[in-house]
Amino acid sequence: WYWSLHCLYLGEKYQYPGYVLVYGLGHIIAIAVGDVVVPKLLTPIDLDYGMKSGPPSLGIALVGFFLITSGLAIAKHNLGAWFGLAVPVFLSVYECLGTLAIGRFFIKDFVLKEVRTKMRRTQEILPSLVITLLHFLSEGARSCVVLAGAANHPNDRGWMLSLASSLVCNVILRTQWMDKCLFLLFGDYWRMDNFSRLLMQTKFHGGYPPIVAL
Repeated sequence: WYWSLHCLYLGEKYQYPGYVLVYGLGHIIAIAVGDVVVPKLLTPIDLDYGMKSGPPSLGIALVGFFLITSGLAIAKHNLGAWFGLAVPVFLSVYECLGTLAIGRFFIKDFVLKEVRTKMRRTQEILPSLVITLLHFLSEGARSCVVLAGAANHPNDRGWMLSLASSLVCNVILRTQWMDKCLFLLFGDYWRMDNFSRLLMQTKFHGGYPPIVAL
């Protein structure tokens, strides 16, 4: 519903709301309404579980995406096209941290708790939805960085740095060299689990089409 804010005219200087107001403010309002108003209108099966599930699921995926993309846009504007080399790295970290958070929450607060017997059919798909959302948001940001650079500065080949960096980063991630290096650095704290494998499978299905298209 908050995408309707795009239609709000702010005057000749600003014209219409942009990314910060629509996506950032829109999600803040949506989260507030969801946490405060909805529980009063609908009787939740387990309110404690519902409140705990927000931050590791949609919190990191949506709010984290807004923060990291806004930060990358500001940094790229100030540092120039060469910063595009680091964009895939930051987005990959965003995916990994989001996967780690939803995985730990799901095991600790669902699999090992009685709430599993109450909402088994509806919540067992939660990690799949969140991990898929993380990856497709990340891929969308990568594609936008490349397309925006090519559209706004057609004579500047800086956008090709982002595309080349994305290809290299994708190869490293999909061949699992990144996981091997992280395991050597952090030991058992970073071990590939089923949630990481799900993210890897999602990359094969959702990563290649946009890269090949670009």
